[in-house]
Amino acid sequence: MDTHIACSSGVVEIGSSTRAQWLVAIALGSTLISLLLTWVAQLLLYVPVIRSTVESPMIFPGASAAFLPRTHGLPLESLDRIVCVMSGLLPFTFQNKQFVLDLKLWVVVPSSVLNYHLTSIPSAKTHFHQFIHVATKPNESRPEATEHCESNKLQQQQHPPPQDQPHPVVATTWKFVVLAGAGFVYMVGTSAASVSYLAVTQVNMANDFWWPNFNSSGTHLYLANWFNHHQLMHTTNVTAPAVASTLAKLEFASLDKYNDSNSPIQFTSFAATHAMYDMRMSLHAIVIGIRSMDGCKVPWISTQYCWVDFQQRWAMARSEARQLRCDTAYAANGAVYFESMARNLNWNQFNRCWGDAFDVAIRYDLNASDAGLDWLAASVDSTRGSSTSSSSSSSSSRTSVSDEVGYWSREGIRHFTMQWQNFKSVGVVEYFQVVNAFGVAYDLTLKDTKSSFHLDTQTSRKLSWGLVGDFDAVTRYGLALGKSSLVRGSANYVYDGDQVPSPLEALMIANGTLVDFTVPVTNVFPVQVPSTALLLRQLIGPYGTIDTWHVPVPTSLQQFTASVTEFIVATLASKPAQVQTMWTTLPIVHVLRPTPPGLVDWNLVGGNLLCDYKWPRVAMFSFYGVSSACSSILAEHIDATAMSIVYSLVGVNAMYNDHVNLTAISQLAGDDDQAAADVLTMLTTAKRYVETNLSCDVTWTALQEQAQRVQAEVADMAIEIAQFA
Repeated sequence: MDTHIACSSGVVEIGSSTRAQWLVAIALGSTLISLLLTWVAQLLLYVPVIRSTVESPMIFPGASAAFLPRTHGLPLESLDRIVCVMSGLLPFTFQNKQFVLDLKLWVVVPSSVLNYHLTSIPSAKTHFHQFIHVATKPNESRPEATEHCESNKLQQQQHPPPQDQPHPVVATTWKFVVLAGAGFVYMVGTSAASVSYLAVTQVNMANDFWWPNFNSSGTHLYLANWFNHHQLMHTTNVTAPAVASTLAKLEFASLDKYNDSNSPIQFTSFAATHAMYDMRMSLHAIVIGIRSMDGCKVPWISTQYCWVDFQQRWAMARSEARQLRCDTAYAANGAVYFESMARNLNWNQFNRCWGDAFDVAIRYDLNASDAGLDWLAASVDSTRGSSTSSSSSSSSSRTSVSDEVGYWSREGIRHFTMQWQNFKSVGVVEYFQVVNAFGVAYDLTLKDTKSSFHLDTQTSRKLSWGLVGDFDAVTRYGLALGKSSLVRGSANYVYDGDQVPSPLEALMIANGTLVDFTVPVTNVFPVQVPSTALLLRQLIGPYGTIDTWHVPVPTSLQQFTASVTEFIVATLASKPAQVQTMWTTLPIVHVLRPTPPGLVDWNLVGGNLLCDYKWPRVAMFSFYGVSSACSSILAEHIDATAMSIVYSLVGVNAMYNDHVNLTAISQLAGDDDQAAADVLTMLTTAKRYVETNLSCDVTWTALQEQAQRVQAEVADMAIEIAQFA
């Protein structure tokens, strides 16, 4: 069965009690504050109001009933049509009967429901005027009161108008026409300006970035994919102006679909590994990282220490052969010095988890000399008393980050490179920022993965189990062995001895990290054969002392990949739609299982050098890797795409080189005759398509020269493929 099951788990939190409490508190607090402000405003801005004794109808809004009489100066039942419109009631007359359209409920009701007749809207001719105060008779009625309901008449009887107040008399002038026209023009102009403003800004103001036509499934997705692609293909970072000018180029067009809301942001599963190894973080970032990490997790850092201090006075390599490698090749790597950790880790946390182990493994030996005591005082910065094993780290006495980096540099430290491992997955969080016209920055996610341990499926700890394994060994087995020091040359050095298995290997076998490689295998083959663990030990050395490094991708290969990809994309983007459609319909064999010529005639029984034998078969077994478990029986394969196939053809100069035998290549890339035939069809069709639609002599010549340089550099790296056969 050639199936790989990938499982993922997580915790989904539905609701949050803390968030609910905050929401309730905000709601109650805002209500109380609003009531308090209203009460204060009433006290400061109090205006006596003569309230109507007639109850307002149910259809009339409470806000209008409460506040309009304050400013209108009339009883509720005397409100005119304008006030009704302001209250969401649209009055109209039909067949000499008055009705009201309630815009809130969207229903039409007779005005009789309101228990009064609406007053007439004052005419512009008779009421937009200059007021001339003249003496009037005591009981002369007001000219605007033309249509009052019965309740209004009752109200007038109860509250007759003052007898000594003069009433205005109409005096129509030419100014009315000018003012009315100007008011009309003003209303039309402001309304038109508001509508046009919204029409013009609805694109620019559609998001907080003030970015026209920005959306999550388009612009955000494209930018995130572009940044992730750029990180893999280029070794330098880009600035915002460079991004703006770069994205305008045709070669950075995208062949992906952006009309699907489910399109994901694409990034490699090795993004964290790439960020940790290939991007080669600065010493400044390393110091900040050590100071910010949990002190209990420091021993889990994947490294083998060579020395305690930068001056190389106390060696820590687990074998003489490895100490020689330290002297000749690793001196510039800050990760092989315990001092790089000691000067920056959180000693409160570290001592809580590993204080006793540190005392036994390192501190006791250093206490035996003045130089050791001086180093402990300067680097560990401890103030521990005789009755406690916990120390405190003084952040006030700690050097600044820049001073610490300067100290490392003066001691010859040039980089901080950890070793390859697969017992944990490193998390990575990356984002890019969009800054709008007001200088407000917003973070948009590129990738977000969580760190986790895989101690049940890991295979790398037998190569080197790190400082955490050393501490576990000296605390668990040191007393029984009578040796517990990690300092080479000490009389109590825990790994001293030349026997097989070595003292370190014996401890690994005892705690289950390593199988007993001295026992032959009898359950796979008809005859007894050496275990894979013994073969690997004979090949690369004793377990626990094996250095495993991540080899970065050559810069020339990155540049070549970027050049080929950008050329193909730019050429396709300039071609008619028919040519682009042909590209998407190329006959691609999506899963390739290539086998090198030297392994074709062998029955392969395993590809992961860190695991046991498998049942024999022809196809190569999957190699060892970050996600390769010993229980996997998958074949090593390549996920092919149209881009990767054309890229490979360009890389071997298959376009203009007659010596490239596509038939022979197809025989190595297929499991059987039919698979080989399908691969040959794919290669010949892709070659013909490129020659017909993507040919460019100048560009191809430059790419071929670049490919030759890559081939030479990769050949010098002496990369090999290994299988048990």
